[in-house]
Amino acid sequence: MLCVLLPIHYHPGNGTEFYEFDNEKDAQEDVKDINMEIDALLLARELDITSLEAIARLVLGKDVSTMTSSEIKRDMLLFAKRYPSDFLDAADDPMLK
Repeated sequence: MLCVLLPIHYHPGNGTEFYEFDNEKDAQEDVKDINMEIDALLLARELDITSLEAIARLVLGKDVSTMTSSEIKRDMLLFAKRYPSDFLDAADDPMLK
């Protein structure tokens, strides 16, 4: 298969799309995301097993009654690390209390 590479000036999107590189804005967004992850992990660590079970039922969508406390704790810590916003939202859900 013969592949012909066109020079960049022939690309149809050349000159129409630009990205402004802003280190400060990127750093602020990174700090915000990291802080949210830390908050979610700390909350997951501090919650009692009953609260973690309720959150696990909601976010994992499966029966957690067969899981041990350590498994629930581990899975909720991993979920909080991967999806901090979702974990914090689930923890604040008044229906779980």
